[in-house]
Amino acid sequence: MEAGEELAAGIPDSKLVIFERSGHSPQIEERESWLTTVRAFLNDIEGKQDL
Repeated sequence: MEAGEELAAGIPDSKLVIFERSGHSPQIEERESWLTTVRAFLNDIEGKQDL
């Protein structure tokens, strides 16, 4: 987790999301939470393209 935090700190406008109840496959193990996160990300970047 420390490496992810360090990477996120160096990327402008990044957001680190940690899925607590999954290993390497949150898209499978925490499907609904993952989908919500991805949809929010896509909506956010779509809104920024309209600027």
